[in-house]
Amino acid sequence: MVTLFDFLTFTKGWTYVVAGLLLVSFIPFYLFLTEREKRSGP
Repeated sequence: MVTLFDFLTFTKGWTYVVAGLLLVSFIPFYLFLTEREKRSGP
């Protein structure tokens, strides 16, 4: 039997995993955007 506490702990854990992945994946995306700006200058 799964209790509400078990469900909330599981959900909170996955929330931290997803938030961490978003933060880590933002760094290459930001570098890609800034590199593109530097190359397309006059």
